[in-house]
Amino acid sequence: MDISCQPALGSTIFALRASWLSCRTRSALRRICFGPGPYEQPPADHGTILTALLTEGVAVAVEGVDFVGLRSEQFSEMVRLFRDVIGVPLTRETSGMAGFRLGDGTVLEVYGPTDEFHSFFTTGPVVGLRVGNFDAVRALMLSAGVAFIGAAQHASGMSWQHFRCPDGTVLELIGPGRDPAVISNEFR
Repeated sequence: MDISCQPALGSTIFALRASWLSCRTRSALRRICFGPGPYEQPPADHGTILTALLTEGVAVAVEGVDFVGLRSEQFSEMVRLFRDVIGVPLTRETSGMAGFRLGDGTVLEVYGPTDEFHSFFTTGPVVGLRVGNFDAVRALMLSAGVAFIGAAQHASGMSWQHFRCPDGTVLELIGPGRDPAVISNEFR
């Protein structure tokens, strides 16, 4: 796979919320976009999603975190911690699930052992990464071989779907997207 990245493209990637990336990740991105520093070997192309995106000439930047999901055997204690101790507003609660809204609008959900729908949350906190175009980013990720979990979900113009990282970590992709059921109804 040929890596071609214009400095403007790299600048766009680093300008959009790069502060949440680790120093190591920022360095790797910088090397991919701008080449190695004077004392470094050229980076190997391991067919990463970023490499695929840059090769296609499309800059996909994660705009932020919209969701954090935690699964815990100590569900009641976790709810009390966030609601009563930390003071995060509880926005919804069902059997085995409590939803909170953080000050910046991020959704925090805690799942107990009775919540079967999120039983695949086994690798630690699940973070939902916000992108500007869910459908385009998902298509690029699928073409790069990323394994998605279940079907994409849609509500109020937003779409989201969980996926597995190469190390098995579960993350979520969130962004404006089109519900295929709505699209098919538009053409009837």
